[in-house]
Amino acid sequence: MIPMQNKFSCFYHPTENTELKNIWEDPETVFIFDTNVLLSLYSFQPEGRQDFLKILSKIENRIWIPFHVGLEFQKNRLIVIKKRRNTFHELNRDIDKLIDTLKFDKKPFTAISNLFALKKNYQSVQEKLDSTFSEINKLFDELKINLKLHLQEIKDEVEILDKDKIFINSDDFIRKEIDELFHDKRIGFNTFDTQEKLDHLYKEGERRYANGIPPGYKDILKEEEFFFDGLRYKSKFGDLIIFKQIVEFSKEKNIKNIIFISEDIKEDWRSVEEFEGRKVLGARPELKRELYREASVKNFLIYQIEEFMKKTDEYLNIKIKEDTLKNIKLSLEEDKHLQFQHAEKLRKKYTLEKLKSERARKYLRESFETHEDWRDIPIDEYIREQDIFEKYIQEQEENERYIQEQAHIEEQIERYFREQEEIEKEQAELEQQVERHFREQEEIEKGFLKKQAELEEQAEMYLKE
Repeated sequence: MIPMQNKFSCFYHPTENTELKNIWEDPETVFIFDTNVLLSLYSFQPEGRQDFLKILSKIENRIWIPFHVGLEFQKNRLIVIKKRRNTFHELNRDIDKLIDTLKFDKKPFTAISNLFALKKNYQSVQEKLDSTFSEINKLFDELKINLKLHLQEIKDEVEILDKDKIFINSDDFIRKEIDELFHDKRIGFNTFDTQEKLDHLYKEGERRYANGIPPGYKDILKEEEFFFDGLRYKSKFGDLIIFKQIVEFSKEKNIKNIIFISEDIKEDWRSVEEFEGRKVLGARPELKRELYREASVKNFLIYQIEEFMKKTDEYLNIKIKEDTLKNIKLSLEEDKHLQFQHAEKLRKKYTLEKLKSERARKYLRESFETHEDWRDIPIDEYIREQDIFEKYIQEQEENERYIQEQAHIEEQIERYFREQEEIEKEQAELEQQVERHFREQEEIEKGFLKKQAELEEQAEMYLKE
C-alpha cells in the first residue's frame, strides 16, 4: 500500500536531524542562493563574511545561482553600498549633533544682570551675578570637552564597524570573492532570453498574482522596470523569474534535493502562521508541488542565512564561532530595518499616487460629464482636456504646498510670540522683584528716619528739662 505522504509529499517537511543531515550531505543536493543573500554580504563584519564564504567553499561543487539572481545582484550592488555609506554618514552626523544638546541658557542671567547694572546702589549684587555666570559657563565648557572626548570614542567604534570602507567607486573585493565562487558553471543560463518569452511570463504572472499563487505576488505593487540586453524586465516578477529558472535547472540537471537560502520570509515564499506570534515555517506547499511535478525534485527546503550556517556547521563540521552567528544576526536585523524604511517610503509614494489618481478620476468625471462617451471627443480637444487636467493637478499641488508653507510660517510666528511673552513675563517678574526690594528698602529707611526723629525729640526735651 502507498502511504498518504507519497501522494501529498508537498505538505511534509523533514524534521528528524538524521534526515536533514542526509540531505545536507547528499552529493545530489544543490544549495541555491537568492539575491538578498549575496547583497547581505556587504553588511556583514569581515569575520562573519569570511565564515560564510568558508562554508560556500566547503560545498562549492554544489552551489548555484539562477541567471536572474546574478543580474539582480549586479544591478543592486551599488544601491546597497550607497545605503551602507549613507548609514555610516548619518550615524556620524547624529553623533556630532549630540554636542548641541548641551547648552547653557544665558538669557535669565543676562536679563537680571542688565536690571541690576542700571542700579548703581547694587554693585555687589552685580559682581556676584557676574562671578556666578562666569563659573557656570566654565563648568559647561569643561562638560563640553568631556562630552566631545566620549563622542570621539563612540565615533572610533563606528570607524571599527566601517573597516571595510567599500565606496561606490572603490575596488569591490566582496564582489571579487563572489565572482570566484560563482563562475559560469555555477550560474544558470537565461531561460527568458527574448522579449516574447518574458511577456508570456508576465501574463502568467498576472494570472498567478490575481489568484495568490506563489512566488512573488507580495511584490505586486513594485513598479520599477529596467532594461538589460535589450529586454524589458518588470521588478514585480523578479521572484517568479528566479523560481522558473530554478525549475528549468532542476529539470535539465535532474536535481534531487534543493536547499534555497533566502532572507525573504514573506508568505509568497514561506508558510506563515499566526500562533502566539508570527511563525515562519518552510516553503509553501504550492511551490514544492510545482517543483516536484515539473522537475521530479524530492525535497525543496528554504532557510535563512543564520539557519543555513548553523545547520551546515553542525552537519558538515565547519567549526564556526558562536560570536560570528550573533554578529551576522545583528547585521541582518539592521538590513531588515533599512528595508522596512525603504518599504515605508514606497508605501507613502503609492498612497500619494493613489490620491492623485482619485483626484484625476474626479476631475475627468467633472470634465466629461457633458459627453455621452468621452472616447468620441476629437483628438485635439482630448489633448486640450488633458493639458487642462495636468494644469489642474499642478495647481492643486501648488495650493497644497502654499497652505503647508503658510501653516509653517504661522507656526513660526506663533512660536516667536510665545517666546516673546515668556521673555516679557520673566522681565516683569524680575522688575516686580526689584520693585519689591526697593519698597522694602524705603520702608526700612522711613522706619529708621522716624526712629531717629523720635530720639532727637526725646533728646531735645531732655535738654530743656
